Amino acid sequence: MVLERPAVTGLPHLEVGKHTGPEQGACLMEYVSVLAGQRFTDRPACTAGGVAVVARRVNDAVTDRARPRLTHCAPDLIGAVGRHRGLDDVVVLCCTEAGLAVDPHDRRLTALRARARHRLRHSWSRWLRLPAHAVVHEAVISTMTVLAPLPPDERDERLIGLLATVVRAAQAATRVPRDGDRIVNSPPTAATCGTAEARGTGGRR
Repeated sequence: MVLERPAVTGLPHLEVGKHTGPEQGACLMEYVSVLAGQRFTDRPACTAGGVAVVARRVNDAVTDRARPRLTHCAPDLIGAVGRHRGLDDVVVLCCTEAGLAVDPHDRRLTALRARARHRLRHSWSRWLRLPAHAVVHEAVISTMTVLAPLPPDERDERLIGLLATVVRAAQAATRVPRDGDRIVNSPPTAATCGTAEARGTGGRR
């Protein structure tokens, strides 16, 4: 399953949307800001912007019954700050693979995946910076469109699994190297982004 770490008590309840204070509840990223001891916000500095985009959208898309499970991902969202310059493309790969596992023939997701792979393999192509993590927003929206017809329980599982995959990929991409290690800007493997091929799953079940 996703992460088995128990939720921290004494924190806001997870709710849909943005809030002015923890007494009203919190989305997952607002919850993270409280957990990290930062200013209450859905864009805390402790988490890379592209990763936070996925967390906010998954928070709003899962059912009320499944939403409390997202708190298990909160501790790992602290510190995913984006030292890897291609982190947004890594996140896009995770999102597109999650959608293509359901609909392998979706053209939009296929195109987004190909562009992310190209940018990761050719660092010179990253000179064009899209504003406000636009490509991540596009990938998440396209993936959620594909997942929308699924039964609620299956959709919840796939969305929570997507978030866990993005967190793991971000941790791998932002890990500080030890003494003597070299930082290598290589594209993530299929296992890192939880691709359909790595999981041994195909289309819609």
